Amino acid sequence: MKTKKQVGCLLAVLLFNPFTWVFVWMGLGQWLDAHPEMGENEEHVGWLPDEATNVSYYKTYSWTAYEFDISEHGFKSWAIRWDLKEIEEEKSVRRYSYIPFRMREHEERMDFEEFFAEEEKHIATVAGGLYDEEDWDNGGGYHVVYDRKRRRAYFQSNKR
Repeated sequence: MKTKKQVGCLLAVLLFNPFTWVFVWMGLGQWLDAHPEMGENEEHVGWLPDEATNVSYYKTYSWTAYEFDISEHGFKSWAIRWDLKEIEEEKSVRRYSYIPFRMREHEERMDFEEFFAEEEKHIATVAGGLYDEEDWDNGGGYHVVYDRKRRRAYFQSNKR
């Protein structure tokens, strides 16, 4: 039977050992990635402006994508933290449905032609509007795009 001193020492080693915290952090990240917050065609969500409607999203610890209808003025007000530029060449952004599609693709084992045809449905390509994007050295980054013709905003980010 362990004494209180032994239990206290064991507890101190676990709490103050950096490897413990690395494993906790990694485990929490894995758990959060495995339990996404998802919604499709929702009238409104509290974390977007009141004007944002028809919201679809997929949010995890490491990968987030959402899209919504909004006026250009509303988009510019919401996107003030980014350095928006006019789209001169088509911009593509992965949609909220991209990760669920990729998980399904692994289960279904599509051939290449079928895969690329299906993948196009989960990537928005915008020819006219506004955008900002940043790709980081670690593979992470963000893409924010406004489609003027559809009056639809797209956002995708990942931490990596």
